[in-house]
Amino acid sequence: MTALHTAPLGKPGRILLLAMLILLPAGEIQGQPQAGSEYQVKAAFIYHFVRFTLWPEEAFPEPDSPLVLCLIASDPDADVLLALRDKAVRNRRLVIRNLTSEADIPGCHILYLATEDSETIRRGLALARGHSILTVGETAGFIRMGGIINFFEREQRLRFAVNLEAAEAADLKFSSQLLMSAEIVQGAP
Repeated sequence: MTALHTAPLGKPGRILLLAMLILLPAGEIQGQPQAGSEYQVKAAFIYHFVRFTLWPEEAFPEPDSPLVLCLIASDPDADVLLALRDKAVRNRRLVIRNLTSEADIPGCHILYLATEDSETIRRGLALARGHSILTVGETAGFIRMGGIINFFEREQRLRFAVNLEAAEAADLKFSSQLLMSAEIVQGAP
């Protein structure tokens, strides 16, 4: 059975949300709609997911190897994530790849499946299994399929859920700052 728990938004959670707002363009903060604004917000979240996730040392061939964020997207607006390219996270450069072949998934550290195609999602998650890959999706049921972080909307706000069992299976650890802002999913679906 799946249990959802919402953590209270403490000081670290408020700091995380404030930092995400800083990454948004001024027009978005003032409420003026912009093309791709949904993905601009998601890009800010993903950047912070990366900042607050710890991968095992063996996930990187060299001490200065980059963090590789791979994108499988059916919406061209998701290309806004390319703006994260070359940002530094814990002394690692962030590399963004628009995947054209699912065979490249094992070389990723983060796999963002920005698609509604459940078959593509299932294949992507299957290829990520057995690797230390943070899987992020935006489709209802993503966590039940084995994904780790799932975006969803509630009360006209973007939120996210974290599947701790899937994260543990991928040998990923999250800081409490990330978990305090998440809905936590524990147990099998």
